[in-house]
Amino acid sequence: MGRDEAKRGSGSGARRARPARPARPCSAGGHLPENIIIAGDSAGGGLALALMLALKEKDIEQPRAAILFSPSTDLAKTGGTIVTHRDRDPVIRIDTTNAHALRYLGPEGNPHHPLASPLYGEHSGLPPLLILVGTEEMLLDDSRRVAERAKNVGVEVTLEIWEGMFHVWPFFAAILPEGQSAIDRVGQYVREQFARG
Repeated sequence: MGRDEAKRGSGSGARRARPARPARPCSAGGHLPENIIIAGDSAGGGLALALMLALKEKDIEQPRAAILFSPSTDLAKTGGTIVTHRDRDPVIRIDTTNAHALRYLGPEGNPHHPLASPLYGEHSGLPPLLILVGTEEMLLDDSRRVAERAKNVGVEVTLEIWEGMFHVWPFFAAILPEGQSAIDRVGQYVREQFARG
């Protein structure tokens, strides 16, 4: 299914029927959507997904692709690795992630709202996604589950689970060879996306 078909498709998972019309173009500083690839890590990865859900809701054209490093996609913290990996991930802790989620949501916020927790969004029509996550991450299930849900509605998803890696390991590229390898992989992905024309 092509990108245009995916945008127009209503599929069985569609939340509501939309009239058949082209999406409005995005005017991000005068750049065309097909020239934009968005990226984010951790909470920023979740925000990148939420941005695409918001664009979809407003019938604004999607970027060419998105790259998500260790994305936080579920502020309700329902993934199994939140518990099973709590002592394996050296970067994040459950108490700090809960505190950040509470600050973001506020006391009355809904942790299942798709713009706070894009895991719960309707993903059909999103652009291609590259998701990089490590085997040692507490948020591993956030990536696995959002990748599965997006694939199930026809989104082109490349999920790469890096052995032995922890939360947002590419940040440590200056001292960690795997971090530089992840950045190199992202460069390759970007070139592949733009080579599609």
